[in-house]
Amino acid sequence: MDAATRSTRLRALVVDTAALIENVRLDAFADELVTVPEVLAEVRNEVARRQMLVQPQEIKTRQPSSEAVAAVTEFAKKTGDFASLSAVDLRVLALTYMLEVEYSNGETAHLNKEPKTVRRFQSTFCFCVCV
Repeated sequence: MDAATRSTRLRALVVDTAALIENVRLDAFADELVTVPEVLAEVRNEVARRQMLVQPQEIKTRQPSSEAVAAVTEFAKKTGDFASLSAVDLRVLALTYMLEVEYSNGETAHLNKEPKTVRRFQSTFCFCVCV
């Protein structure tokens, strides 16, 4: 691995179910692959489960702290996303939050406490497929 690739790699990548089902080669992105146990349990397709087992890098499982779950739940409620997130989604987000805090030596000042104001507009989109 060259120096440029090494400097762009993440310290850790929190993995969601979709990447495992789609058999995305994850080891190229980070030094460590991490997820919550529920994500591994969601992979039911036999081919995807076999591929997951032969990934070049082990996918480690961790439990997010109750503080991290509370923080992302509160934030998701403020953004209006809470109703569309599953319990597993919240735990994946909480694990991401927890690792960010860990890797920042407990600092949270760089993390948003409130959602950024987003200007919303309505628009009509037309999607066409030309064959």
